Amino acid sequence: MPIPIVIQKSVRRTTTTRLLAQIVAFLLLSVSFSLPSAATPVAKEESSLFASDEEIAPQETRNNDGSGNNLENSGWGAINSQINRLTPQSFNDSISEMAHPDYLNPRIISNQVCVESIAIPSSLGLSNLNVLWSEFINNDMQLTSHQDSSHEGGMEEAHITIPIDDEIMNPGGVEDSRIKYLRTEFISETGSEEGNPREYPNEVSSWLDGSSIYSSSVELQDYLRRGEGGRLKVTDVDG
Repeated sequence: MPIPIVIQKSVRRTTTTRLLAQIVAFLLLSVSFSLPSAATPVAKEESSLFASDEEIAPQETRNNDGSGNNLENSGWGAINSQINRLTPQSFNDSISEMAHPDYLNPRIISNQVCVESIAIPSSLGLSNLNVLWSEFINNDMQLTSHQDSSHEGGMEEAHITIPIDDEIMNPGGVEDSRIKYLRTEFISETGSEEGNPREYPNEVSSWLDGSSIYSSSVELQDYLRRGEGGRLKVTDVDG
């Protein structure tokens, strides 16, 4: 005998409610793991789902600025630490001049690389969202700023000319249309001679600590926190 429709709807509603509750619980748990803690440390067996009798409970909280993760080199990965190079520098003069001045206009190169006459699916089954995700991860580990008016000697401008036939960025065919570009701020003690090329400070910690979401600022994190139970503040949309 088939179950009455009313009961079927009730079962679906109950199942959906339980599923939503599980999703919300998982998201809240993820947030609690991602946000650097400023509270009093808690023994791991009291706070972790992955407790082990062989593990030693941490006695210190993570620093907001990313320092202290390496006990012998506490400044590694901290805000304003020098960004490491994985490949040799390629300045035109081996000191500070922009590389490859003979290359094509960057906008022309961009158009040639990005244009697709037909859709080319990823062999790994990835969508373009993967590119955005990689950019998000990149900005969580390293971020540099452009020079501003306070830069000693003035800002170094390297504006990019937009081709007159660029239908996207120059539909009006303006001859002197440009993409504003200022060179990156560098560590003042670098870029003086060969053997001492420009190096750059990292404005965020180099750890995957969610700083691009929660910031590395104590003041901003305090603003986001409720200050009780590891919860974040939420907005009451009804009032």
